[in-house]
Amino acid sequence: MTMILKPLHLACIKDETRPNMRLIEIQNNIATATNGTILVKIDLTLTSSIEPEVLKFLNGKFIDMETWKEIHKCDTLEIYDEQIDCYKAGIKKTFYYSQATGSFFNTNSIVEDVKTAGEEKKRIIGYGVNFIEILSKIFEAKELFFSFSPGHKGTVVFPVAEGMFAILMPIISKGTNRQIFV
Repeated sequence: MTMILKPLHLACIKDETRPNMRLIEIQNNIATATNGTILVKIDLTLTSSIEPEVLKFLNGKFIDMETWKEIHKCDTLEIYDEQIDCYKAGIKKTFYYSQATGSFFNTNSIVEDVKTAGEEKKRIIGYGVNFIEILSKIFEAKELFFSFSPGHKGTVVFPVAEGMFAILMPIISKGTNRQIFV
């Protein structure tokens, strides 16, 4: 079955102290999710089967991770200004948009920082493998590419397919060196 949307809810987390991290923000047809360690941006015009004239209803909206989990695997979606109707196996479910708690964080500043920092070679860098696995599932890709930024600004991770990228925070470890033995 082809998914209408990528499983972007996997980049969110349930954290009572940071409720906005449950939300997927949509601005200018770009869906953004973060858990504080990974930040994923997906261009819905390139990665979903939703028509551009329908996507306009999502602009400026927030969708809870549990709602996205349901709607990303629907057979059919009907998107309106106030709600999303999801049809799966002939059953209709209606979902409503969420609201951010307080000010929603500006993820574009993080992307700009990484973009401005540029690229650099790294000797040793570590990542949580669970986050790499999450990105592989979201991008639906077996191969991921990594572009390293100086100063631990974050690593740009992307699949071959266009319209998707993530910024992954490296694990900072002092004194770690290669472990080699024969």
